[in-house]
Amino acid sequence: MKVSYRDRSWDERLALMKKIEACESLLTVGHLGTGFQVAVGRGKYGELCEAMKHEGFDCTDLYTFPLGTDKPSDHLRHDHKGFERCCWLYATFKLAD
Repeated sequence: MKVSYRDRSWDERLALMKKIEACESLLTVGHLGTGFQVAVGRGKYGELCEAMKHEGFDCTDLYTFPLGTDKPSDHLRHDHKGFERCCWLYATFKLAD
């Protein structure tokens, strides 16, 4: 049985967050529909998707967002249109069909 992020126990959500962090990524928004949003670590998108697939989630949206005044760790900064390390890369994960 598939269980959304918001309907999981605290321990289950914490285990999922630890798997995200193991992919050098960061949970940014929990309780997003049936899933959540992650700031993806540079070079970690494939690893993150594979780890989330094992948890029953698929990536449904992926986009970059300018850093502005944000100061994330270097491993969370992504290149965009010739500018180095200028953007976040966000992935939205929802329950797989």
